Amino acid sequence: VRRYMIDNKVPGFVTKGDANKSPDVPIPAGLIKGRAIWHAPHLGQAMNWVKTPIGLALLIYIPALVVVTDELKRLAAYYKSREGYISPLLLARRRKQAPSRLLPSVIIAVSVLVGALLWRAGAALAALQSTVTLSNNVLATAGVTPPPPPTGGILLVDVQLRCGTENTATTNADPYIQIYNNSAQTVSLAGWTVQDNNGVIATLPADADLAPGHRWTLNLTGLSTTGNQGLQYAGDRLTLLNASNQNIDSLSWSADTSIFNPSVQSMQAGSDAARTPQTTDTNTAADWQVAQRGCP
Repeated sequence: VRRYMIDNKVPGFVTKGDANKSPDVPIPAGLIKGRAIWHAPHLGQAMNWVKTPIGLALLIYIPALVVVTDELKRLAAYYKSREGYISPLLLARRRKQAPSRLLPSVIIAVSVLVGALLWRAGAALAALQSTVTLSNNVLATAGVTPPPPPTGGILLVDVQLRCGTENTATTNADPYIQIYNNSAQTVSLAGWTVQDNNGVIATLPADADLAPGHRWTLNLTGLSTTGNQGLQYAGDRLTLLNASNQNIDSLSWSADTSIFNPSVQSMQAGSDAARTPQTTDTNTAADWQVAQRGCP
């Protein structure tokens, strides 16, 4: 059984047989017991030289040309020796019609072979001797605008209004807004804003990362000097915009029909509007249900 070593870069050696398409299982170096009994210096260099255009010409092409030429000479001598068996009249007629067809054929064959040899050798030598000089070169990459962060699936799901009159600071519970991530990946809400019909009432902080299936509760207490933090139960709207000022989700209620028409109804002091279920988004007031929490 004979094996050839084809790789020794792994922690061991990989061998392969002549008749096998795939290599053997790597053998750890510690399991190999053997010694070199003979080696041929520079034999590998000689084998590599044979594969060069000059080596192929000297060892393959030129010997093949000599053999072909010799065989053609033998054929020519053979046909000449057969002339004694041919009728002199027929032989004279052949010589008159085609005095010599063999020599032109030989010349053409030899010319084609030599031309092919010179063409291949010239192309190979040109490729080996060609050099390219690179100087004062500047490599630059075109600017690539990164895609915007994902925002799909972010929904407003709960709006809790303050108890009491619109301009009364007294409350038995803090008003708040809840934002839900209905997508499959975490979304950064940094720099996002919440607006009503009077403008921005809250900006989300830099650490507002909302995981899939989770809610972000935004407490509105102290964020505005306007009663109900700008949310008027008699008629108002709420809009969630991302850091690029794109409208992500919105709703309107009572007398405000700028978002929904008809709008979400029955909003009063202390009302809680909830998206039901929280994953439904038809962009209509039918997505929301209002519950009266009750106020003192």
